[in-house]
Amino acid sequence: MSRKQPRIIPWTSIQEWEQVYHNLYSGYWNNDYNTIEKGIKRIKAWKSRGKVPQAIESTATFMEIYVRDCISTNLSYCPNDDLKYFTPISENELRLLYTMTFIRFVNGIIDPLQKGAYAVSISSLAEQLGLPQWFVDLRHEGTHDQLPSLKVLRNGCKQALDWLNNFYWMKQKNFVNDTTLYIRDKLNKYITKKKQCLKENKDKNNNEYMKLIYDVIDGVGESFRTILIPILLEEGMLIPIKKRHRPTYPQLVLEQKQLDLWIPCLDTFSEAWNDFDIELIFTLLGRLDVEEDSETNEEESKDEHFGNDEKIVYTPSYKATAVSWAKYILNKANQDEEFSINDILKICLNKPNKYSRMLLQDIIQNDSEMKKSLAPILQYIDFTILGIDRSIKLDKIQSLNNEEMKEEIQILQKKSSNVKKYNEINNKNTIKNDEEEDVNGYDESETSWIKCNTWSKCPIGSFMGNDTNINLELPMELDDPVFLKKHGIYQIPVMNQTMYIDIQNNEEDKIKYNENEIKYLS
Repeated sequence: MSRKQPRIIPWTSIQEWEQVYHNLYSGYWNNDYNTIEKGIKRIKAWKSRGKVPQAIESTATFMEIYVRDCISTNLSYCPNDDLKYFTPISENELRLLYTMTFIRFVNGIIDPLQKGAYAVSISSLAEQLGLPQWFVDLRHEGTHDQLPSLKVLRNGCKQALDWLNNFYWMKQKNFVNDTTLYIRDKLNKYITKKKQCLKENKDKNNNEYMKLIYDVIDGVGESFRTILIPILLEEGMLIPIKKRHRPTYPQLVLEQKQLDLWIPCLDTFSEAWNDFDIELIFTLLGRLDVEEDSETNEEESKDEHFGNDEKIVYTPSYKATAVSWAKYILNKANQDEEFSINDILKICLNKPNKYSRMLLQDIIQNDSEMKKSLAPILQYIDFTILGIDRSIKLDKIQSLNNEEMKEEIQILQKKSSNVKKYNEINNKNTIKNDEEEDVNGYDESETSWIKCNTWSKCPIGSFMGNDTNINLELPMELDDPVFLKKHGIYQIPVMNQTMYIDIQNNEEDKIKYNENEIKYLS
């Protein structure tokens, strides 16, 4: 089966997309302009990453004009003082803004359908999309006639936002929910069919259960990271519901019947998506860092064969099963040249625990060089686990009396002093070398391009081992010049149109300022 090419989207997860939708429309329905602003700013961040769907861009533009309109028309609309620094705009400016947005909105929605050799009328294409005809008329009037009235444009903005909500946002949200139910149902049917084949010793390439796997691939598309993998990690899927079928720590060995059940499925997914294995391992390791729940017997009453969307209980046996699958997939994928072991190491070292410690041990056992370089780090992890894991008996730890403790402290102080002296000498040598380079000129090799062999894919602003739902949002107060000035972050000079350019005696352009006209916000 041919591998699917990835489709690039600007948001990092479905949760981020849903948060933006909530910010926009929740703020719109509740007249909460701060919340709307959060959604608009996140969409602007998306636009800097790549192409944004036309529906999202139009929603953000309509929302931005709506906020400006409300605050400029009547400042009492604003529920707080956070947006009071907005400059009011005239009615004609508002009409121009609304009209241009409508023109771009209608054109952006309809133009992708103009695929034939001959242009099709906008009205007929709008009818196909369910776009109200008067939106097309409003676009035509704003393009070829006088600007529509502000009352008409405001009403059009409201209806356009409602249309975008119904025909894009809600459909996309329902698609995620419907797809999740569809994929879970197909996987449950696969489990039933595959177990039946194993029980009856039928051909391993049975067409019935393979068809279900292909249905999952076709149904989930490129959303396998946000839809398929979380379903696979539900109890009843890769994680057996009954505790007796789960691996135990520290053996971490999967039952053969679990491997027979899931290997055909996982191998097919790996063939369909280039980075399925690495994404699954990342998610499995992410579950190891979740706060551990106590074991209960409640799972014994659940259906053994079927996954469910109930809240996952992160018991020790759940985590042991997760790291066991990570070990298996890692050993299988190690033969792939494109598979980078460095990414796995980063996650394990960023979030050390007794489960990731076992995975690290498995990684380095066949690599003597890596084993030697990671030995100090493994010792540190062991020390960390020793301090966290209460199951380790403290009476096994060697105790020291006061005299021995003083000797240990003196040895450590001596080592610290030696390290400090070494650093001082090293810094002096570095400064001396830098001065010599300044005299002799720069080293050309330092400015040349060098191929980085250790590069690994990672979203900008994050690092391996972090959750995908990363919030890089700055506080809203940082958009307020008054707030920045008050807290001494910076001062903003306000020019009263006194800056001019003066050219004298064929000299370079000089910019002069009337210093008496420079004021600072107070």
